[in-house]
Amino acid sequence: MVMAEPITAREGYNADPLVTIRREFVFHDLIQKWLDSTRSIQTKRSYSIAIQDFFKTDIQGITFEMVKVVTIVDVEDYLDKLIERNLKSSTIKARLSSCSSFYDYLLSFRSNQRNIKLLNFNPFKNGIIKQEKAKKITKNDAHITETLTDDELKRLYKVIDASKLKGIRDYAIIKVMVNSALRRSELVNLRIKDFYEQDFEYWIHIEQGKGNKNRDNFINAESVKAVESYLTATDRSIKEGTDDFIFKGLSTNGKNGEQLTTDAVKQLIERYCSKAGITKRISPHSLRHKTVTTLLENNVKPEYVMEFCGHSSVNTTMRYWHNLNKVKNNAGRNLNL
Repeated sequence: MVMAEPITAREGYNADPLVTIRREFVFHDLIQKWLDSTRSIQTKRSYSIAIQDFFKTDIQGITFEMVKVVTIVDVEDYLDKLIERNLKSSTIKARLSSCSSFYDYLLSFRSNQRNIKLLNFNPFKNGIIKQEKAKKITKNDAHITETLTDDELKRLYKVIDASKLKGIRDYAIIKVMVNSALRRSELVNLRIKDFYEQDFEYWIHIEQGKGNKNRDNFINAESVKAVESYLTATDRSIKEGTDDFIFKGLSTNGKNGEQLTTDAVKQLIERYCSKAGITKRISPHSLRHKTVTTLLENNVKPEYVMEFCGHSSVNTTMRYWHNLNKVKNNAGRNLNL
């Protein structure tokens, strides 16, 4: 049997003298021990399904290398995808909780000799589970059904103050999200080099990670102009093609100039919706919902929409269409008693 190379110190975790973690095939045994640590067969099954779903591979395929590089952004991206799949609230909570339990188990391992931990933190314990419990996500949650009308989107653009840097940035954010179907985690991870020109048109390279296929989306001229205006205002340019994150924080809380957070994206969208007098529960995912439904209404083939949006299957894409038809074809529209 060919053994994997010994794990050495790298970013995201500490090297540990524990012999049991020196080779990847032993790491699988550690996962199995975690699964066997619960007496409930049902819990064991839930744990197994959750980590395989998150890492997009079977138990044997999960390596320590994969585990140690997971970030909070990865977790938020996973949450968005669970919502897109229209899973029940209880299922979403169970998946997140199971993955969190897995990381807690690994965090319990440390060397007595050198007092070094295998991992430094649990990316699933960033308030996400608690927040989602409070939201009580259901199949008819606003994440799925509430979106913007064309008029509401125009009102949203209109209330943004484009005379200030923050407004220039926020306008570009909303333009890009609506016109390229980006998840918020994908948006904040965009780098200048991800925008590129091909045959006199601009495209965005979107890194998805976690075993999902990366995609390249066409981006219209208005969106490119909005991004270029923001970059110019910050003494940068698309043509630089650097690794620099496009969207950055503009706050006074120490995050100024750093990569924009997904929470900041959520907050700015909610703030502009409130300013525009939009009372619906609009979230970053609502903008993505707007993109999908607009494409389907314009008779773009579901298979093309699936690729454009990075859906795992065409069934996910069609759920948007079914939800739209439920609203359009509601029997109550035929009543005027």
